[in-house]
Amino acid sequence: MDFLKVQLARLQQQFNLLTASQKMLAVSLVAIMLMTAAYWGRYASTAEMEPVVDMDFPPEDLARITANLRGRQIPFTAQGSKILVPADRKYEVLGT
Repeated sequence: MDFLKVQLARLQQQFNLLTASQKMLAVSLVAIMLMTAAYWGRYASTAEMEPVVDMDFPPEDLARITANLRGRQIPFTAQGSKILVPADRKYEVLGT
């Protein structure tokens, strides 16, 4: 704990030696780093491909749906008896 206190005091001392414009730049860079970390965390947890519906399709429906998706040039992946489509196009697939 003392190590952190010493480092924080040292950082404050160095920060106080900066000019006003250098302080604004340093604060802006820290804000950009925090926003970048927040966006990385958000997008890393978002699935790229999602199932069309949460149920297993019978083989004849699976063939018909995949043919329809190929015809509409929508990328998909068949995973077992489920069909995965890009998350941003899921509602487009469900709408038709």
